[in-house]
Amino acid sequence: MVAKDSTSPLLRLNGRAYPGVLRFVTVAGTLQVENQVDLETYLRGVVPVELGFLSRATPAALRVQAVISRTYALRKIASADSILDSTIGDQVYAGADVWAAAADDAIRDTHGMIVAYDGRPALTLFHSTCGGHTSPLDAIWPRYSRPISYLQGVSDLDETATPYCFWSKYAHWREHWSIAELRATLQQYLPSEFPGIDDQLRGPSGPIDIRITGRTPDGRVTHAQIRAWGHEFDLHGERIRWVLRPPGKSLLLRSSKLTRVEIGVDGLDVEGEGWGHGLGLCQVGAIERAARGSDWEQILNHYYPGTYVMQAY
Repeated sequence: MVAKDSTSPLLRLNGRAYPGVLRFVTVAGTLQVENQVDLETYLRGVVPVELGFLSRATPAALRVQAVISRTYALRKIASADSILDSTIGDQVYAGADVWAAAADDAIRDTHGMIVAYDGRPALTLFHSTCGGHTSPLDAIWPRYSRPISYLQGVSDLDETATPYCFWSKYAHWREHWSIAELRATLQQYLPSEFPGIDDQLRGPSGPIDIRITGRTPDGRVTHAQIRAWGHEFDLHGERIRWVLRPPGKSLLLRSSKLTRVEIGVDGLDVEGEGWGHGLGLCQVGAIERAARGSDWEQILNHYYPGTYVMQAY
């Protein structure tokens, strides 16, 4: 239900406040809500939730997030698909309830500034925690058949060889599946990767084996093979994250930088480092770099080498 408070310019939908205009549209038989706002107002609902850790984020780190979120949005708006999804499909957008003074200052201080390459908005991908190194775009997302020079992966270790994102709770993690949980997970998520195989996944799975057959130089999985139900299923890029989801959760596996994959009679144990796809900017790393004195343009230059900051408007 939409409500209008006569004392405020904001609209409320299902208890959440939004600026601008709310537009209800039907897409493929599904009712969707679009929040129409200008780009700078949109960023006010993005930067605080996308960066998080506001208590640790310096002005430089907030400016970094403001600039890359603005760049990502401007690039998407300029494409044929100009509607920004409000989830991690694009950038998390939470309306007016998350507005924060520190983030607003960063947005205002960088008004209209973007990361550019060859005169156009760069593809400013970002993620939470890299584990010490970011990865090449074309290895993780094979749909990008041509490498992008500024998304080839960079080291994110300090002078002691410690990852800048060391304090993230996702710097190291572990997941366990019992055999029954693993079987159920594969039955649920393999058909999304291999349409039409549902019938093949019925009945006993037989022995299940998972093999890592390819990695990036920094250790992120690029190829994996799952053997079960008498078939072999080859996964490319980071698709193992979409299949091996933690039991009882819909979230993706935290990252594809897997340090241990071991299956036995008790089930599957997986250990890894980082959270997210590992492409572009490491947000926790950027926060730590800013805390150690790097300015926001130095941070952008590190994670997107060869790009520059441009005044877009």
